Amino acid sequence: MVDKLDCIHESAETPDVYIVERLFSSSLVVVVSTAMPQRMNIYHFKKETEICNYSYPSTIRAVKLNRQVSCHAHPQIL
Repeated sequence: MVDKLDCIHESAETPDVYIVERLFSSSLVVVVSTAMPQRMNIYHFKKETEICNYSYPSTIRAVKLNRQVSCHAHPQIL
């Protein structure tokens, strides 16, 4: 059970976030918002910069990161 969560990144540019995934204990964070559910943004939260973003034809349902690749799940797969 988690007693407390620390805020590691906050941005007014990405409202209504429904998916956040952090790459281990690194500074990389993937964010998907309800405003653009087909777009995945990757941020370096310590530098407060967007590294890149990816757009997909359907809504992103889940994100899983590892050191080599990022994966997203389409509704057809789930």
